[in-house]
Amino acid sequence: MLKLIPSCVAVLPALLAPSLHAADLSVEVRGIAHAGGKIMMTLIDQTESFPNKPAKRLMVDATPPAASGIFTNLPPGEYAVSIYHDENGNGKLDTNLIAMPTEQYGFSRDARGKMGPPSFADTAFRLDNKDLSIVINLH
Repeated sequence: MLKLIPSCVAVLPALLAPSLHAADLSVEVRGIAHAGGKIMMTLIDQTESFPNKPAKRLMVDATPPAASGIFTNLPPGEYAVSIYHDENGNGKLDTNLIAMPTEQYGFSRDARGKMGPPSFADTAFRLDNKDLSIVINLH
């Protein structure tokens, strides 16, 4: 019995410390203009990767007027979400001759860029150890 006491004392701080568990991020996409194709969602967790190197991706059916998806098991941190409606299924955001998107798109915090995508700082939000829901409106 006395041999167990040091082991219990060593484990006690870990049990008493607040736990930082992973959280889920629910994303609702509003303003889907056309049925068909997929809503492509990308979760970004670093400013250096925004918006081209996502930490996670989701693909959900595009059903007007809204769709939703859930990024699961995320550690606390700062994140951003980028979305586009891949109407023709080619796996990319289509643009016209002057590089303007021809498919709907959107970003977390409904951020909009000028002559390109918005910055990470304009789209970022904090995810703590509680589940979070956000809404993104397509443009």
